[in-house]
Amino acid sequence: MNFIAILENKALIAGVSGWVIAQILKIPMEYLRSRRWLWAMIFAAGGMPSSHSALMVGTTLAVGLYLGEEDLREVLGHTPLEVAGGVLLGLIVATVQWLIWP
Repeated sequence: MNFIAILENKALIAGVSGWVIAQILKIPMEYLRSRRWLWAMIFAAGGMPSSHSALMVGTTLAVGLYLGEEDLREVLGHTPLEVAGGVLLGLIVATVQWLIWP
């Protein structure tokens, strides 16, 4: 794979863009929270908004938008109902664990 092909990867660009924008937004969000300009927040893990979430959602949604649901189903082997079931199971497992093991 060459460098130009990486720059043409729309899903990668969407994910990385979401991450960069989230990191930049941490600075004004921290100011609103603390009334101090903390420029180091651009390099910080944690904080609002979550750059990890922006990266994952941006990449995943871009793959779905550019490839379409049918292509995703063929590549990943899951129907939308199966994915919804996995999401629901993950929510239940985390909630039960939190209730049992606070």
